[in-house]
Amino acid sequence: MVDIKCMITSEPQEGTRVVLKQTSGKGTYFMGDGDVCFLCGNCNFILAKNVSEQQIQHQFHTPDGLGLVLQCPYCEKFNELIPLT
Repeated sequence: MVDIKCMITSEPQEGTRVVLKQTSGKGTYFMGDGDVCFLCGNCNFILAKNVSEQQIQHQFHTPDGLGLVLQCPYCEKFNELIPLT
């Protein structure tokens, strides 16, 4: 299993990134059967659990070509997913 800490960023301006926020609950955004977990860069909350490289690459680039930012449901910091290279 590989744990990757996301990069903390400020709240993106509208139209520059796709931002996912949770309005209720404090759950993981993505779950799969891969070997990578993405952690909040501030508090280590698991934002994506057991995802595969294919799932990650699919999520990195939205149809509009924008990157993906996840707001941590625990500490509310904005986390930019870091591509695997």
